[in-house]
Amino acid sequence: MSERKPHVTIYTDGGCAPNPEIGGYGAVLIFDDRQEELSGGNPESTNNRMELTAAIVALKALDQPHTIDLYTDSSYLKNGITRWIDDWIRRNWRNVKNADLWQQLYVETEKHDITWHRVRGHADNRWNERAHQLASVEIRKVRSDADTANAPNELPDTPVKIYICGRYNYKKEIGGWGAFIIENGRERELSGVIERKTSSNQLSLIAATTALNTIQSPAEITVFTDNEYLQKGISQWVKGWIKNNWQTSTRKPVKNRELWEELIAASEKHTVYWEYESRSDSPHLQAAKLAVKDIKWYQ
Repeated sequence: MSERKPHVTIYTDGGCAPNPEIGGYGAVLIFDDRQEELSGGNPESTNNRMELTAAIVALKALDQPHTIDLYTDSSYLKNGITRWIDDWIRRNWRNVKNADLWQQLYVETEKHDITWHRVRGHADNRWNERAHQLASVEIRKVRSDADTANAPNELPDTPVKIYICGRYNYKKEIGGWGAFIIENGRERELSGVIERKTSSNQLSLIAATTALNTIQSPAEITVFTDNEYLQKGISQWVKGWIKNNWQTSTRKPVKNRELWEELIAASEKHTVYWEYESRSDSPHLQAAKLAVKDIKWYQ
């Protein structure tokens, strides 16, 4: 009769701020008799590489085979290891991004019996939030090493959450924005109306900048938005725009440059994560209500 393997529950998280650039990862290992935390950083990485690294480091920390429940908020990690990896191996890893890390992860998974779980990020799961905190601290450490003169102060234990929304009525040329802020367990609301020609994109930028400017001390902040232009712009495109002197890849001037520059300035002293979130989420629904509360849309 084979000896029963010990069990461990693992929560992992990884990310970059911005992505790609400075990265960090964190892992929480919960054994029957103890808890261990692991973390690290990298000055040049991506969200996906940090998610993979978190899982690899956690598994390498085990000195014998285990049965494992591993929780991640990364669909890339979970789908890759449970659905895609067999095909990648058959194709000899041809054209697979991050193949070096996937190969390391595969070797480690073969030592254990692992059940993979995906949890929703930033959904008040205690251990997922802790792994996220560990990753965020590492990002700050790397950034501090790179620029000690401008290193931010210690972040609060509780991350700030900001839900924003911008809505515009093109027919009536009137729009509104709203922000619902959760900071240190307290909720705050911000909103505004603009009675001129604008756009939902501009209103979302204004909402994000205004909300960030109300956070006085350096903080870890997750901004949730249903505006893909904002989320992709700040997390994927803006570095290229700046490098190209605020021109797009087709050499056209970047729209809303002044608003983007204001948003960058408002973000500088914080560690900010940008998440795309639909309005079905109740705090985001509150932001949407704020955006339209003072507008008479149908009169």
